[in-house]
Amino acid sequence: RILVDKVPYYPQNQEVLRSIEGSFNEPLYLHVLRHPVGMIRSFENIKANLVIWKYNKVANPFSTRELAEMVWVSNHQNILNFLQDIPPHRQLRVRFEDLVSQPQTTVTSICAWMQLDFHPDMIEIQSNRQQRMTDGLHPDSPMLGDVKINQYQKIESEVADRWKQDNPEDNLGEITWELAQAFGYERPQTDDREEIVF
Repeated sequence: RILVDKVPYYPQNQEVLRSIEGSFNEPLYLHVLRHPVGMIRSFENIKANLVIWKYNKVANPFSTRELAEMVWVSNHQNILNFLQDIPPHRQLRVRFEDLVSQPQTTVTSICAWMQLDFHPDMIEIQSNRQQRMTDGLHPDSPMLGDVKINQYQKIESEVADRWKQDNPEDNLGEITWELAQAFGYERPQTDDREEIVF
């Protein structure tokens, strides 16, 4: 049998990631990337900070935007650190931007890597809605993930770049940019950027 598990909170704990190796026989790891600003905007929209900080006993000292950026950086650092010990044939990196702009091509390549047959329903987000498992564990519990998924009628390619309307890229920290550039995201060049020397 095949278990496909997508939980965005696993990368926050490297012990959880490592435990997967001991629980399954040669599991495959699909590393899904998204531009940090796109992820931050999504994080803010669904108020993910409320979920992350829910069980903390101290007050959250960070703004939602700051927390989102820290989560993006730490999660990807944890993933990269974990994947160093995983054979290359058991890991695949996919960009969210490719997934929404070229869904069939991207999902077909994922299926080929997983040795699964592609089915058109995989990219038809409204088909077989009851079997999608996008609800919570109990009838009254919220889902973990994109709470707006049921508002979409189809995969919308413009979602990939919607964050660019606000031109917020200059607000990212240096560590974030270094990691984003390592993933192939281009840093915008601006002539009016002030150089701060410490």
